[in-house]
Amino acid sequence: QNLADLAVSKLAPIQDEMRRLMADPAYVDGVLRGGAQKARNMAQPIIDEVKATVGYLKP
Repeated sequence: QNLADLAVSKLAPIQDEMRRLMADPAYVDGVLRGGAQKARNMAQPIIDEVKATVGYLKP
Protein backbone atom coordinates (compact mmCIF):
# COMPACT_ATOMS: atom_id res chain seq x y z
CA GLN A 1 0.00 0.00 0.00
CA ASN A 2 2.83 2.44 0.77
CA LEU A 3 4.36 2.02 -2.69
CA ALA A 4 1.02 2.70 -4.35
CA ASP A 5 0.50 5.80 -2.22
CA LEU A 6 3.99 7.03 -3.06
CA ALA A 7 3.42 6.46 -6.78
CA VAL A 8 0.13 8.33 -6.69
CA SER A 9 1.61 11.24 -4.77
CA LYS A 10 4.57 11.53 -7.16
CA LEU A 11 2.52 11.18 -10.36
CA ALA A 12 -0.45 13.35 -9.36
CA PRO A 13 1.27 16.69 -10.15
CA ILE A 14 2.29 15.37 -13.57
CA GLN A 15 -1.26 14.27 -14.28
CA ASP A 16 -2.60 17.65 -13.14
CA GLU A 17 -0.20 19.46 -15.47
CA MET A 18 -1.18 17.21 -18.38
CA ARG A 19 -4.84 17.96 -17.76
CA ARG A 20 -4.12 21.69 -17.61
CA LEU A 21 -2.21 21.59 -20.89
CA MET A 22 -4.80 19.45 -22.65
CA ALA A 23 -7.50 21.90 -21.57
CA ASP A 24 -5.62 24.83 -23.16
CA PRO A 25 -4.45 23.86 -26.65
CA ALA A 26 -4.00 27.53 -27.60
CA TYR A 27 -1.34 27.87 -24.90
CA VAL A 28 0.47 24.75 -26.14
CA ASP A 29 0.31 26.02 -29.73
CA GLY A 30 1.74 29.36 -28.62
CA VAL A 31 4.62 27.69 -26.81
CA LEU A 32 5.36 25.58 -29.89
CA ARG A 33 5.21 28.62 -32.20
CA GLY A 34 7.55 30.53 -29.91
CA GLY A 35 10.02 27.66 -29.82
CA ALA A 36 9.91 27.28 -33.59
CA GLN A 37 10.60 30.99 -34.07
CA LYS A 38 13.49 30.88 -31.62
CA ALA A 39 14.96 27.87 -33.43
CA ARG A 40 14.63 29.64 -36.80
CA ASN A 41 16.35 32.73 -35.42
CA MET A 42 19.22 30.63 -34.10
CA ALA A 43 19.56 28.51 -37.23
CA GLN A 44 19.26 31.20 -39.91
CA PRO A 45 22.77 32.68 -39.53
CA ILE A 46 24.25 29.19 -39.73
CA ILE A 47 22.18 28.33 -42.79
CA ASP A 48 23.21 31.60 -44.44
CA GLU A 49 26.88 30.89 -43.72
CA VAL A 50 26.64 27.38 -45.16
CA LYS A 51 24.89 28.65 -48.28
CA ALA A 52 27.56 31.31 -48.75
CA THR A 53 30.32 28.74 -48.26
CA VAL A 54 28.95 26.29 -50.81
CA GLY A 55 28.03 29.05 -53.25
CA TYR A 56 24.24 28.89 -53.04
CA LEU A 57 22.79 32.00 -54.68
CA LYS A 58 19.70 33.65 -53.26
CA PRO A 59 16.99 34.30 -55.87
